[in-house]
Amino acid sequence: MRYKKMKIGAMSACLMTLVACSTNEKPPIKQPILCPTASTTCKQLNVNIKTNADLANALDASLNMTELCITENIALKNCISDFNKNTGTTNK
Repeated sequence: MRYKKMKIGAMSACLMTLVACSTNEKPPIKQPILCPTASTTCKQLNVNIKTNADLANALDASLNMTELCITENIALKNCISDFNKNTGTTNK
């Protein structure tokens, strides 16, 4: 009787080990990219040009908008690049 209990214990330990080794590995959870999204400030500028002053103001506004859009684009590209370096992924 004593040997029967030992045999059952050894058998159940072996079965539990086999079950633990045969489970499927869970796929890794993809990490979300936490980068700034494109803002609404980077958009087409609507202008109504009737005078030279309107033209100068529109040019100034469009240059400022272009500079802001370029800065946002660079920041987003740097954020994505840093994320890819930290996670070991590449853009293909």
